[in-house]
Amino acid sequence: MPRWVVGVVVSAAVGCVRPSLVNPADHLSFAFEARPTWGEVRVVPVLAVHHPVELNLDSYLGAALPHHRQSVRRARTRELAEVPDALARALPGEVNGRLGLAWRGQFRSHHFPSGAYHHVADALTGQRPDLTAVLGNAARAVGGEATLFSWVRQLEGEPLSLRGFPGEVIQTSAGPVVLDHEDEPYLVTARVGMALVTRDGEVVLRYEDTYDAILSGREGAADAGRTLAHALAEEVVMVWATDPRLQAWGSP
Repeated sequence: MPRWVVGVVVSAAVGCVRPSLVNPADHLSFAFEARPTWGEVRVVPVLAVHHPVELNLDSYLGAALPHHRQSVRRARTRELAEVPDALARALPGEVNGRLGLAWRGQFRSHHFPSGAYHHVADALTGQRPDLTAVLGNAARAVGGEATLFSWVRQLEGEPLSLRGFPGEVIQTSAGPVVLDHEDEPYLVTARVGMALVTRDGEVVLRYEDTYDAILSGREGAADAGRTLAHALAEEVVMVWATDPRLQAWGSP
């Protein structure tokens, strides 16, 4: 894929930059190095740095929604806010399932050290200009062989009942959906990302993109989060270094 080819060139160009300086790759949505990670990879909680999700009570015909439909919309909005956590829970399994036996590592849940969450969140939201350095410092504090970070920068949910009448089948970016005004399916659009950072602070893999999922009574927050994690994992495993011949080079 062309974006990964460009990433190789960028990674080579910035490889000699000191970690304390702003890395030009911070402005890109991807970066990767041909360095394998083995052993324990610690998974920290998701960084939900998106704007608060808003309750949408609009209707297709402009009339006020009945009380019972307002209640369903409120439930969907609460579930939408749970999607980032669901994504983070599903991502290690989605990645591990695609890497299979080619990767000799293990994911383990962990916590953010004091202050690290806010430092990384500030870097992701542009309040700090040094994302690569901040991720490296956080990974050193977390420990293990490496740290898996995940985040959600943008999170939106569209009530699909705004697109038509009950029973209609509409095409969405997440697939066809039957409009059910009692169930109120939502189209979830999220800007999500992840980073794999070694214990010595090198960002060996970072990727971010926008994906879509369906949120409904039949497909809850866990399903939507898993759909987003699946899409993200499909991208990152293509450049996740697993070649044993790189192990000696990649050891800190």
